[in-house]
Amino acid sequence: MRFLKFCVICLLGTLLISESRADEGNSVGVKFTAETKLAVVSLKDIAKRSKAGQSVDDQIEEINNKSKKDLLELEDSIKKMDSAVKTSSDERKIEDLQVVLYDMTKEKRYQIQVAYRSAIEALEEEIRKVVKEIADENGYSLIILSDEVVYKAPECPDITEEAIRRLDSRVPSIKVDITKRELTER
Repeated sequence: MRFLKFCVICLLGTLLISESRADEGNSVGVKFTAETKLAVVSLKDIAKRSKAGQSVDDQIEEINNKSKKDLLELEDSIKKMDSAVKTSSDERKIEDLQVVLYDMTKEKRYQIQVAYRSAIEALEEEIRKVVKEIADENGYSLIILSDEVVYKAPECPDITEEAIRRLDSRVPSIKVDITKRELTER
């Protein structure tokens, strides 16, 4: 709760500084007047409830399930071999296979993480485009994340549902590419 209060105080301070700089002619932010139009949006809801966001979740779940199945099958094979071990040479082969299984598990987790992050970045980019378009069409000067809002007057619109509708019509799914090799830096 203290952190949230701190964030609100910082935001208000930033707005006041931006407003005073705007009065000085050095505007780096939005000058708030009676005509300033604000709106709120929940990026989390858009990502979670949109068709594109759901498609990412579904694909990741499918990839996870297939990976688990494949790795469990390999683990079962190793266990069966382990129970049939007759020589120390066989024991070393089993240990080597266990190391391979561990490495494969680690690599698969990394691949899934890279694929998920890449898909989420693509989803976030599409969400930003839709939100900007709604802001431009409606003359909003500032759109605030609804998760950070302490109080919202009834006349301040929430554009989340409109953003979901537009995103669904344009981008019904985002492909999760498991072949990506590296995480991108933001």
